[in-house]
Amino acid sequence: MGSPCLPDHPEPMKIILADDGSKHAQAAINMLQSIPFAEQTAIMVVGVVPPIQATTHTIWQQRLDYSKNMLMREGLHVTTELVAGYPAETLLRIGEMEKPDLMVLGAKGLRATLGILLGGVAQQIIEYGTWPLLIVRHPFRNLHTVTLATDGSPSSKCAENFLKRLHLSKDTFMNIVHVLPPAEHLAPEHEILIENAGPQPGSSTISSLIDEVPVEINGLLDKTYENILPFYPNLFRHVMQGDAATEILQFIQQSPTDLVVSGSRGLSQVQSWLLGSVSRKLVHYSSCSVLLVKGTPPEMG
Repeated sequence: MGSPCLPDHPEPMKIILADDGSKHAQAAINMLQSIPFAEQTAIMVVGVVPPIQATTHTIWQQRLDYSKNMLMREGLHVTTELVAGYPAETLLRIGEMEKPDLMVLGAKGLRATLGILLGGVAQQIIEYGTWPLLIVRHPFRNLHTVTLATDGSPSSKCAENFLKRLHLSKDTFMNIVHVLPPAEHLAPEHEILIENAGPQPGSSTISSLIDEVPVEINGLLDKTYENILPFYPNLFRHVMQGDAATEILQFIQQSPTDLVVSGSRGLSQVQSWLLGSVSRKLVHYSSCSVLLVKGTPPEMG
């Protein structure tokens, strides 16, 4: 695996899909079907059989073969791997051995408790995995609208470069969202600082109800905008103010989003932490699928 942060990664992607037969795993398959991956992209469909289900190998293999057939198309290399063990630790071990460009998980497994937004296996992979992770929620409908949360950190730069590698449809509506720190005295009527993007797609106008956006933030958004625009011309920018996770979650609720993309650590993160507090909240509380990109640009590593 090369760095996920390279702006022009020359190699096809290597993807691991965790498949447990749940509706969220099926949604993950459907999402992968919708992404126009480059030729020679390799997808490994992995099933982990818990020790107490050792006699069900045949059923599990049939499931993996079914998923493989769904994903097969010209130019892709799809394989299956059936492994005995405990799902979280087994997937982490496989990830460390294979070093994928992306691991794809359903948000919840077959035994997830009703009402929770994230299953235990997904939580552990998110916390301890060191590669980009795509957490898919059921049902999958399309990738019509994507929201990229950026704060100017190296991790955010990784996320925007990785998003370019996916080569989603040019018809995809792409929102760039930046959240300024909360003001000391914010009037109640201005607590929600989100405005629908009124300008035409491709406009450089920033959607914001904030009186004045700092010059350095304008510069940051200009760079992100210019980096992504050639790939996604239906591009809009939004600036908000307040608690970052709260504002982003509120934004994707008010502006229906199919996928939210974020780096794993923000500017203020302690370097020893694998996952930042904003990323953790997004993946736990977001109602849509989440792509977390972990990595550091080579020039910053």
